[in-house]
Amino acid sequence: MTWARRIVIVFLLVAFAALIWPIYPLFGNERPLILGMPQSLFYVAFWLVASFLVMLALYLFEERS
Repeated sequence: MTWARRIVIVFLLVAFAALIWPIYPLFGNERPLILGMPQSLFYVAFWLVASFLVMLALYLFEERS
C-alpha cells in the first residue's frame, strides 16, 4: 500500500468520524446560514466535497505513477 493511499484512508476515516456523534452535534445548528445553507447542511456538504477532491487527487496521482 502506497503512502498516498494511507493518507487518503486516514482522511476518509476522519471525515467519517466528523459526520457522526460526538462531533456532528457541535455543528448541527440551523443558524448561521453559510452560502444560503444551514450550518449543519454546509458541514455535511463540505465533507462530501472534500472527500471527493481527495479521492480525485488520489486517482490522478496513481494514474501518473
